[in-house]
Amino acid sequence: MVHMLEHLPSKSLASSTLQESARVASDFLFIRGPMFYEDYLASYGFKFYWSDWKGHTLMIEPEDILALIDQHLVDSHEVRYIKRVESSSDSCIHSLESQTDRHEYDVSIDPPKRMNIIFDRPIYKEFELTIKLNKISRH
Repeated sequence: MVHMLEHLPSKSLASSTLQESARVASDFLFIRGPMFYEDYLASYGFKFYWSDWKGHTLMIEPEDILALIDQHLVDSHEVRYIKRVESSSDSCIHSLESQTDRHEYDVSIDPPKRMNIIFDRPIYKEFELTIKLNKISRH
């Protein structure tokens, strides 16, 4: 499931999608999607530009996914985070006042944002979650 779960309308549907995927998969689930860090970025007055896209109806991250899938189906899992964002100067970071459905920050279009704010914790653009399925529990 690559950049798919964030387009679902609810956690309930995401959960049933994960359960059915685990049922039909042979050994693993591979899930890739965007990170949001909604509360953390908002505390600085920022957001990722994709955070409020109309098509992103579910801000779901790895820990949410793991909480939704039946743990009896999981043998183990691994999360890999991709593309670290060091500061607010990154073009993926927008002011909370930026319009919906924007892309990379453009100083000539987007509201001003504070530049060069170094984030005090690691944040990333994307994740990859690999879930090794427990074959005994699926049968």
